[in-house]
Parts: sequence; C-alpha cells; structure tokens
Amino acid sequence: MTPKPHPSASATADYYNDRNVSDFYEHCWGGSDIHIGLYKSGEETIAEASAAMTQHLLDRCGVQPGQRVLDIACGFGGTLRTLARMGSVK
Repeated sequence: MTPKPHPSASATADYYNDRNVSDFYEHCWGGSDIHIGLYKSGEETIAEASAAMTQHLLDRCGVQPGQRVLDIACGFGGTLRTLARMGSVK
C-alpha cells in the first residue's frame, strides 16, 4: 500500500506552484532567490545582491561538476538553477 502524502505536502506544493506567489517573489525580491543579498557597493538591485549572495555561497561550498546536491525547502530553486547553468549538478 502506498502511503498518502501529508496534507501539508500538498499545500506546500500548491503554494510554490501558484503563479501569483511566483510573481510576488519576482517583483518583490527581484528573482528566484529569496534570501539576504550581498551588497558590496550599496548600488546593487535586490536581484543583483541576491545573485551575488548565491554565487558567494556556492563559491564557499565548493560544489564540483558531477556532485549531487540536495535542495530541501530552499525557496524556488534559484540556487539549483544557478548550479545547473554552471554544469555543477545532476
């Protein structure tokens, strides 16, 4: 017998699949990353600072091409999409 998913799993999936939610994060946070940004000059947009923080974190963790990365509750997957563009995840 296959267990049924917990109701909160379905609610969570519905939330992240909702276009209005995606639009909110796109307009308010500037993209797919919903974390604190890295501001070096203070002139960066939210999206630029967010992307800079993502890159900073990836540089520090040293993920190499071919390694596996587990993404658990990491927003909309912006960091994984960055890794995929870099050719670093399977």
